[in-house]
Amino acid sequence: MIKYKKIQRQSQNTEVRSSRKKAVSTKEISLEIENEIGIPVIRCMSVLDAFVESLYKHLGNGEPVTLEGLGTFSTKLMMEEGKVVAKKVKLVSSKQMRERLKQFQLEEDTEN
Repeated sequence: MIKYKKIQRQSQNTEVRSSRKKAVSTKEISLEIENEIGIPVIRCMSVLDAFVESLYKHLGNGEPVTLEGLGTFSTKLMMEEGKVVAKKVKLVSSKQMRERLKQFQLEEDTEN
């Protein structure tokens, strides 16, 4: 379940943001994978680290990277002080991801 807060802005626009929680670490994801399919945590962490390095390599070569069920990562280029620089990584979500997002349960966080 995603908790969110409504923020009223001076311009009378209401902004909605998810209530921030701590980020899930590579180790925590690896523990979940170990519990789900039995691959040892250390091996999962090594595979995830290798994946990240591979992603860097392909993005550094200007190649978009598509992960089925997640989406496509690509670099966003910008001009900065007269030079072209790679400033951001863009993720365009897949159709499957968009469909999954629609199924997420939402609840307003009324705590201060």
